[in-house]
Amino acid sequence: MVKHPNKAVGYAILLLTVLVSMSIPVSYIMIALGFAYSKVYGSQLTGFLVSMPIIFIGAVSGEMLAFLLSRFLFKDIIKSQIKHSEWLNKKFIIADDIIKDEGKLFVFLIKLACTPAGLFSYIMGVSCISFFDFAIGNISYLFWASSLSFIGCSMFSVVDSPSGN
Repeated sequence: MVKHPNKAVGYAILLLTVLVSMSIPVSYIMIALGFAYSKVYGSQLTGFLVSMPIIFIGAVSGEMLAFLLSRFLFKDIIKSQIKHSEWLNKKFIIADDIIKDEGKLFVFLIKLACTPAGLFSYIMGVSCISFFDFAIGNISYLFWASSLSFIGCSMFSVVDSPSGN
């Protein structure tokens, strides 16, 4: 067994933060974290309780980083890309109007719809939503963090079961 499994927590969070901020899909890594921590601790419950916060913190940190990069570094580039597409520009204008009144709820519901985290964060960075409203709306990511962690932990029980050949 591993002597110090908690040393990898910071690296896992950093990895998720960087990959999400670069808009790289990370679902498979999240599932693998659930499996790995279940394997390390020898328990589905402990693996879930350890991996779920790691997944949530890493993914949401990456989304916040992408939002801030979009707002302060890539704003002109992203806005020109949105304006370049007639379809996307119309949708963005409609979404921006909704965000003015219900920003937190909009982000909360969109995050439940399994949107690409990094891409969505970059688009929200050029909208009129405040950072605080964006951060509060990301609480719904707990659902995805829990789901992906649970899938990984469930894989551990299948692999370690006597009939799981």
